[in-house]
Amino acid sequence: EVLAELELAPPPTTEFLSTTQRDFCAQGFVSCRLQTTKDRDYKTEQAVTFWSQNHQKIQGVTPVKNLKAP
Repeated sequence: EVLAELELAPPPTTEFLSTTQRDFCAQGFVSCRLQTTKDRDYKTEQAVTFWSQNHQKIQGVTPVKNLKAP
């Protein structure tokens, strides 16, 4: 009896959609790349970091005399 009941029940369907696919896909949306406003060269420009922006506020650090120095 138990085997007959198990065989009659159809297996549950599994939905293989991520949250992004299910909730954030808009009909008719076309993605496009924005044009850059400035040419950047990561090899020659100084990186902007938390420390480079706030070096004046850090206690116990030698003052920076040249902003272009590493």
